[in-house]
Amino acid sequence: TIRNRDTMEQERVKIADLESYIENSLEF
Repeated sequence: TIRNRDTMEQERVKIADLESYIENSLEF
């Protein structure tokens, strides 16, 4: 369903944000 695809995309974005956030915090 479209809603399911939306949820999966949102989860993917959350994971990507988490990864970039961790990378930024590791730099300092």
